[in-house]
Amino acid sequence: MSDNQNTPTLTSKRERISQIDAGILSLLDERMRLAIDIAQLKKETGKDIEDLERETQLLSEILKQNRETILEDDRVAEIWRAIFKLSKDIQEEASNNVG
Repeated sequence: MSDNQNTPTLTSKRERISQIDAGILSLLDERMRLAIDIAQLKKETGKDIEDLERETQLLSEILKQNRETILEDDRVAEIWRAIFKLSKDIQEEASNNVG
């Protein structure tokens, strides 16, 4: 296949990846905004930011959903652990900034 035939396909695939990335970023932003709201509720009710039982439950549900993807469970778990950590970090910051 020549470069000219490959370029439109490669370009369109890259454009789609960019669209997906924008969607992921938007969803992560929405998730983190909800984490801030949750931090306020946790502070009002005296609950700890970290809830390992909830994280375990969420990760279990996510890995069950992962049966429909090509991703390996350990890689999905790594991604979600990073998301959980970011959520907790943002909750800690929000909790410290609220009167």
